[in-house]
Amino acid sequence: SNGSPYVQRYQQLFIPVMIIVGLVLATFGLCGYLSFGMATNAVITLNLPQHAPFSKVIQVAIICSVAGTFPLQMVPVTDILTPKSGFSTVWK
Repeated sequence: SNGSPYVQRYQQLFIPVMIIVGLVLATFGLCGYLSFGMATNAVITLNLPQHAPFSKVIQVAIICSVAGTFPLQMVPVTDILTPKSGFSTVWK
């Protein structure tokens, strides 16, 4: 319920925490821009040496992390759509 102390505490902390996170990310981005300027590519892996083995390892790690989190991102979608479709889920 909305009267829960946990809900009230969450509401009090949400905006300040989001502002702090936003400021940290903006500061990090600004420091990167000031350090490297316009020479930095938008796709960050393109800034790495293209034929170095370490660059390939980083690119494969990013691909695996994106491919691995995609099913996790689909769980809320299936939870919302499954009751409306009439199908039952395997994990419930």
